[in-house]
Parts: sequence; structure tokens; C-alpha cells
Amino acid sequence: MVARPPWTHPGQIREGVGKLTPRVWLGLMWAVGWVYKNADALTASLSAEKGRKMRRTERDMFPARLQKAKVFAEDKYIYSWKRVDLSATDYTVTEDTILTSTGDIDEWDYAALNLLEQSNVADGKVGSGVDQGGAAFPNNFHMQAIGGGKNDVAGTEVTLGVKPCVIMFTHRNSDNSIRYFFCSANGFDGTCI
Repeated sequence: MVARPPWTHPGQIREGVGKLTPRVWLGLMWAVGWVYKNADALTASLSAEKGRKMRRTERDMFPARLQKAKVFAEDKYIYSWKRVDLSATDYTVTEDTILTSTGDIDEWDYAALNLLEQSNVADGKVGSGVDQGGAAFPNNFHMQAIGGGKNDVAGTEVTLGVKPCVIMFTHRNSDNSIRYFFCSANGFDGTCI
């Protein structure tokens, strides 16, 4: 950042010009001096406010479109997302470029959890009540990420077959951080034999 030269008051005026009287001039110069003196704090405050608005919403829930999934455990994913605006006239959705899962590092900084997946266990039982290890479950079928796609390698990104819209909720953790989540039942897909 380039250092600013020190503020130098330009002095007083003795006669006014229209509504710019000596008293108005004095008030203006005081305000300019105050802003100049507090410029770093004001810049930091404005940046923090901009970041706050970009990363969360004033509402507890909002519509969002899932973009990608990333495996964090077997049959458990985190999801990148973008808030959407709903058209009042033609029933379409438009992705928001401001409120998204992207933070300072990448699109996973504010990734969302699917609460239903948090009950999934390694033996194949999933939160929607399906037992993938049961005798009646087809051998070549697997639980899919919301939007389609499957992988079990932790850290692997999954390209979704479709980018579904969900109702996204916000939750403030005890450490005051924001967590995003939604609740949706996973589909199953595979090869029929």
C-alpha cells in the first residue's frame, strides 16, 4: 500500500462564495481531516462489511444451487453452492455471484453439508433409511451425491449430473462461525444386470 502524505489543512477562508461560507468551509475541512486521519480504520471496516455481506445472508434460509460435491468420508459429501434469485415472471433462477461458498481460498471455504448424509455409516446404511448392504439392495447400485455422481476417495471432487436447487440454511456455531447446510435424500444409481 502506498503511504499517504500527512494531512495539511489548507487554511481558512475570509469571505464566502454563495453557500460556501467560512463556517461551512471550516466544517468541511474538519470532516476531510477526520476521514484522512482515520482512513486505514475506515478501509478495514468497509472491507470487513463487504466480506460479511458476501459470506452470509441476513436470512436464516435462502434458495441455492449446488455446484459440485467433494467426498469427505464414505457416502458423505460437502457441496459448493451459489445463492439463486427466483424470477417473479418466468419461473427461472439466476445464480448470485456475491453470496456463494467461495471465500478467501476457494469454493469449499463455506461448503454446505447435507444433514441427512451425516447419519450415513460405513456398513452401507444411509440417513434416508436405505440399507445398501442389505440382501434386497442391488449389488451394482450406490448412493449418489445430491445431483448425481459417486466417489469414495476422500478429497475427490465429484461433478454433479445436474445442479439441483435446495433450500440452504445458516447456522452459527459456538465459535461464532457460520455453517451452511441443507437436508435432501440422496438418490441411488447403478448398472442393472
